[in-house]
Amino acid sequence: MANGPGSLLRHTAATLMCLSGLAHIAALWLRELTGTALADGLLGTVYLVTGIGLFGHSRFSLFVAIVIPAAASGVLLCTAPLLEQ
Repeated sequence: MANGPGSLLRHTAATLMCLSGLAHIAALWLRELTGTALADGLLGTVYLVTGIGLFGHSRFSLFVAIVIPAAASGVLLCTAPLLEQ
């Protein structure tokens, strides 16, 4: 892997994805086990695997690291109730 600003950005993204994945998985011990909690744990596992992949050289992990959080936030925006003003 090349050294430079791109490498620093990739390592930062990998660290944040791994931390987010670990937080999703750790939340399973702090809340009631429902279907939503298990789906969050599964999403955390995907984040963790993707974050580990970002530490490597593959471009596929870059695309996955873009698509998975974007899809998760899109699903969250479509299913979350809107705040009424």
